[in-house]
Amino acid sequence: IDSFQYFYPGCKHLMGTVRIEGSDINNLDGLDSIISIQSYLEILNCNSLTNLQGLTQLKQVQNLGINKNSQLISIDGLDSLKYVEDRIGIHNNNQLSNIEGIANVDTTLLEGIIINNNPNLQECDVLSVCNYLSIPESYTDIWSNGVGCNSSVEVEEACAVGINNIEEQALSIYPNPSSDIVNIEGYLPARISILNALGQKVLEIKNPQQIDISNLENGIYMLRIFDKHKNQIATKKIVKQ
Repeated sequence: IDSFQYFYPGCKHLMGTVRIEGSDINNLDGLDSIISIQSYLEILNCNSLTNLQGLTQLKQVQNLGINKNSQLISIDGLDSLKYVEDRIGIHNNNQLSNIEGIANVDTTLLEGIIINNNPNLQECDVLSVCNYLSIPESYTDIWSNGVGCNSSVEVEEACAVGINNIEEQALSIYPNPSSDIVNIEGYLPARISILNALGQKVLEIKNPQQIDISNLENGIYMLRIFDKHKNQIATKKIVKQ
């Protein structure tokens, strides 16, 4: 990596898969001219790497994988990354506590976010993740991280904190907890999707004024609430008992 610009002067675009692996790699500064990678970027077993600052110019990859980097604390350095055409996977990084580096990713092309086995990662509610979770039928696989990022539902709940709009404020859902019927009053949404604790959709209702949850198992559920333009306007938690 340190000699990359010496051997490939002026190189800005890489056409194939890029795999960065090695316990002696402690920085990525030699790659600071790279703007795009047309295939998979994998950062693997770089056990001396604490951040990704050398990738500050990178704007586009097809897939992004960050896996088994035992000293990686943050993915700062990816702040310019805007386009990921397939999936983002962040796995098995024991010290990772900050994923703000992917906050600027445009979710319109993204096909999945997978975040698991990062025990110190408690905050996953960065902008791109929140935006992606608001897309109906989006694919996420989030588990075995720190408290607050242990499931898609936990992250959605964190994303919902601070939502401040007229529709959300006017929306009333009661009784909660409930064993059967939940009433919707105030602003009436166009659609509500109900997700279980695993992030699986178990029920969907259009133009609801009431929701019958009598057939659901007891537990905590997340309600995704959408307006007539298919925009998610709020997330609510209900308890079936």
